[in-house]
Amino acid sequence: MPRRPIAPWQEAIADLQTGDLIFCRGMMWSSRLIEFFTGGVWSHVAMVIDPKDIDDSRLEKGLYLWESTSLDGHDVNPEVANPKTGPMLVRLEDRIEYYLTKSGSYKLLSARYLHADRTPEMLLKIKKFVNDPDVRNSKYPEEWHILWYYFRERFLTGRRENTFYCSELVAATYQAAGLLPPVPSAQSYCPRDFSETGFVPRLRRSELGQELHMGVVK
Repeated sequence: MPRRPIAPWQEAIADLQTGDLIFCRGMMWSSRLIEFFTGGVWSHVAMVIDPKDIDDSRLEKGLYLWESTSLDGHDVNPEVANPKTGPMLVRLEDRIEYYLTKSGSYKLLSARYLHADRTPEMLLKIKKFVNDPDVRNSKYPEEWHILWYYFRERFLTGRRENTFYCSELVAATYQAAGLLPPVPSAQSYCPRDFSETGFVPRLRRSELGQELHMGVVK
């Protein structure tokens, strides 16, 4: 990875908006395996959600993280059984602090701003997808299944499971918003595809900005 300045994460998240992406470089064996097989430096990707954009009055002010993870978490939706793995909406600050300082799961994070016209139509589509009970109540795949699902969808044939892994959830949300074409399927994407070294076929003149590395700065 080339040398990059690292911003304090508390300052870096101040300008984030709905649709922006958060990347994580993992320390766990499964994270390193994903990075190795997909040729990227990031093993996890998630999306930022501002509650005002999805018109959810139940949520406190502040930014949230829309992610699918194998780590147990507590979705802010009281109708979702907790704790759970898979897709969940969690407070952004709490999650980043947990990742960087409490769990030790991740040591480096980055953010990419989504440059797009956030129209009411686009935000409504994101709201519908994020609040879809079938999505929120789905699970994270078994760790050893992830790479097989990814390679089978990317290079062989499609499949449909009641699960979402991290990049699949991001891709599916972008597809629901009309920012990615429906083909290839959401299951064919990996975190690297959304990074600076990857490629995603963006629609509506949308662009993803330069990665901003962030972490604990002492």
